[in-house]
Amino acid sequence: MLYFEGIIHQSLKDKQIVCGDYPAITRTKNGSYFGVFDGIGSGIYANIAATECANRWAGMIENGLSFSETCEHIAASMHKARSQEFPFTAFSAASFTNNGKCIIYTYEAPKPILIRDGVVQVLEPHYYTVGYEIIGESRAEFEPGDKLLIFSDGVSQAGLGQGYSFGWGEAGFANYCKFHMKDKEDQAFLEEVADYCKLISGEAHRDDTTIIMVNCRQPKQLSVFSGPPSKREKDAVFAKAFAKSEGKHLICGSTTADVLSRELKRKISIKTKALGFQSPPEYAMEGADMVTEGAMVLNQVSNILDADEVEISNETSPERIAKLLLEADVIHFYIGNAKNKAHQMLVFRQLGIKERADILKEIESKLRKKGKMIYWEYY
Repeated sequence: MLYFEGIIHQSLKDKQIVCGDYPAITRTKNGSYFGVFDGIGSGIYANIAATECANRWAGMIENGLSFSETCEHIAASMHKARSQEFPFTAFSAASFTNNGKCIIYTYEAPKPILIRDGVVQVLEPHYYTVGYEIIGESRAEFEPGDKLLIFSDGVSQAGLGQGYSFGWGEAGFANYCKFHMKDKEDQAFLEEVADYCKLISGEAHRDDTTIIMVNCRQPKQLSVFSGPPSKREKDAVFAKAFAKSEGKHLICGSTTADVLSRELKRKISIKTKALGFQSPPEYAMEGADMVTEGAMVLNQVSNILDADEVEISNETSPERIAKLLLEADVIHFYIGNAKNKAHQMLVFRQLGIKERADILKEIESKLRKKGKMIYWEYY
C-alpha cells in the first residue's frame, strides 16, 4: 500500500483579497484525489466558480462516480460558458490508486510534471473530445519517492510579456525544478517557485498561482482495536486480525484488551494508574503500543482532535491517543459489536459520554477532514 501526501502553496494575484484558484484533496477507500481548479477571471467571481466546481468534483467522486467520468462530465459541462452566463473553470486533477497507478486529467490547464530519481519530466497528455470540449489524459505508475506537480496557469504563464512570449511554460518550470529543488523542504521549494514566478513577471503576481506537490511514500499505519466481538466464537478471528495488522497498535477498552490477552496468551499489566477523569489508567501488552479504556477515553479524544495540534502534549492518555491518530496516514479500525450495557446507564448520559459506535464515527469524520485514510472491519 502507498500513501499520497499533498503539499499546497498559493499566491494571490496582486490587489486581490481572495484567490481565484481552489486546491482540492479528497480520499476514498480506493485511492487519493487531488485537483487544482482555476476560475475564470480573478477575485470573488473566480473564487466562487473554482470553489463550486471543486466541491462538485469531490462530491461526485465521494458518491461513487469514477474519476474519469467525473472529470469528463465537468469538462463537458463547461461548454455552456461559451454561449451562456455559466461559471467557467479550468482544472488539473490527479487520481492515485493505493498501489500507485495514476491518471491525470487536464482541461484548459497546464500539463503535469513528474519527478523521479532527480529526473524531471513534463507528462504529455493524450487529448480527446468530451461533448464539445477537449480534455487531456496522462498516465503513470508511482513508486515511493516520486512526486507529481499539478498547477494553475499562474505558474506556467509567469513571465508573459516580460521576455517570454507565452510565459516560461511547463518546460521552464520543469527546468527550474531540475536545478533548484535538491535538498530543499517541499513547502519551502513551492514558496520559492511562487517567488520566482513573481520575479519573472516584473515583480508582480499577474495571476493567482497555485501548486500542489503530491509525494508518494510508504504510509504510517495505525491499527485500532475497540470493543469485544459480538459473539465469543469471533474472539479468535479478532485476535488473529490483531496479530496480522500493520503499523502501530492501539487498544481502547479493558474488555477488548482482556479478549486479546486471553486469545493471544499475552499478559496485561498496569502501566500507569488513573490520574483522574481526564487521564484514565493505561495498561501494557506485548504487541500493543498503547492500551487504555474505551468509550470514556474515546469521547475525550474526539474533543481533543478539535484543538490545535501544538496544544496536544503527551501528559494524558487521551492526548497520547490523539497524537497516535494524528501521526498516522492510514488508520484501520477493528471494531467489536458487543453491546456494553454500562454505556446505557444514566451517569454516562449525564456526563455526555457517547456510545462507542457513535463516538468512533465522529472521530472518523474529524480524521477524514485532516486527510487520513480510514478503513473499518467489524466483529
